[in-house]
Amino acid sequence: MTDEITRQILQWGPAGVLVVLLLTRVLVTRPELAQAQADATEWRRLFEAEQGAHRTTQTALEAERKRMDAATESSHMAEMLLRHLGHPTGPPGGGP
Repeated sequence: MTDEITRQILQWGPAGVLVVLLLTRVLVTRPELAQAQADATEWRRLFEAEQGAHRTTQTALEAERKRMDAATESSHMAEMLLRHLGHPTGPPGGGP
């Protein structure tokens, strides 16, 4: 069966080969190529925008982490000061 199909295509010559390549999507038309290039450009733009948003998020998270570290350090300093002044430093209500 495939030998018969191959012979038929070869009888058509270059036009037959061209039709087969177009049908199997090995070759594409100029408008299809232009659309694929436009899609690729749009995907690249979206990808770069997403990367920028990710960098912004990472920067914000790093700033938040620094603020939390500073708050933790401040609470430790306040606890040490309260202990030095003789105040109890356990959880409210005298928990465990």
